[in-house]
Amino acid sequence: MRRAIALLTVTLAGGALLVGCSSDPYATDYASIKTNPTPELAGTVERPVDADRNMWLSNNINLRGAWDDTGRVWLMDKPTGSPMPVYSTSGMPH
Repeated sequence: MRRAIALLTVTLAGGALLVGCSSDPYATDYASIKTNPTPELAGTVERPVDADRNMWLSNNINLRGAWDDTGRVWLMDKPTGSPMPVYSTSGMPH
């Protein structure tokens, strides 16, 4: 029983620490504006959602580029040359 009470106390204390102090995003008094004039920005010009989107876009492009690089490493990015003309079997000209 004591162990359960101790565990509950530690859990509640940890939860109280995680909550912390939250600021009002609509605070328009001078002190609030002076301490944080741009509360909605994560960096100098981007909101958190914009920064997150840019990071995911960069990761997406990097992974697709890595996939293209594997074709170049294994020399599979274009067919080998031939002294004879090679015709596409799909009917589409090269």
